[in-house]
Amino acid sequence: MRKKIIAVVILAACMASGAQAEERELGRGEKIGLGVGLVVGSFAGPPGAVFGAIFGATLVDIYSRARQRDALTGQVQALEAETQEYQAETHQLREALADARTAVAAARVQLASQVPGEQVADSVGFDLLFRTGASELGEDDLARLHQLVGLLEAHPELQLRLDGFADQRGEFDFNQQLSEARVAAVREVLEQAGLEPQRIQIAAWGESEARAIEGDLDGYAMERKVRVRLLAPASAMSARSVDQ
Repeated sequence: MRKKIIAVVILAACMASGAQAEERELGRGEKIGLGVGLVVGSFAGPPGAVFGAIFGATLVDIYSRARQRDALTGQVQALEAETQEYQAETHQLREALADARTAVAAARVQLASQVPGEQVADSVGFDLLFRTGASELGEDDLARLHQLVGLLEAHPELQLRLDGFADQRGEFDFNQQLSEARVAAVREVLEQAGLEPQRIQIAAWGESEARAIEGDLDGYAMERKVRVRLLAPASAMSARSVDQ
């Protein structure tokens, strides 16, 4: 019995001296872990002291992980707060940009209303490009079409011409239907924006006008489109005759 007591005392003394040597490097959690380990081990003799040391080290690890978790939680909360501020600023910038675009569109319409319709028809025209196999319009395309409606409202004598195209990949019938769907998508946006259906002329050409070299991805991209043109009264009559 005396040997066991002596062994426990010696082991405790060694561990205590080691703990004192590293005291400056240990935090409160480490001290608690070692202390608890020694107390647990002292009740079970030398083997228990070894177990107590292991148990104390485990407590040190748990405490250390808890501190790391708390630190990470604080960082996450700070990032979430910054993200919310960024989202709020982004929302404000988008609203300001939308207001600026509206003001620019209104100014263009006002300026265009002072220009003869023939000149407007000659100077306004653009292509709306589409993704492969798609007929959906992007946000920028929608904004341009709404501006176009405002321009046409300022010039009721003008007509609008829409020609749909597709690149040569895929089956002929599919490309024809795809060009028709693209024209229909543009016309729907214009009509929903207030443009009278009778002022819109449409034609779908499928892949019949495709000229890109096989494998030319940039060339394909330029052929997936709806061409938008304004027509003066005389041009509108001529275009209708060609379609017929």
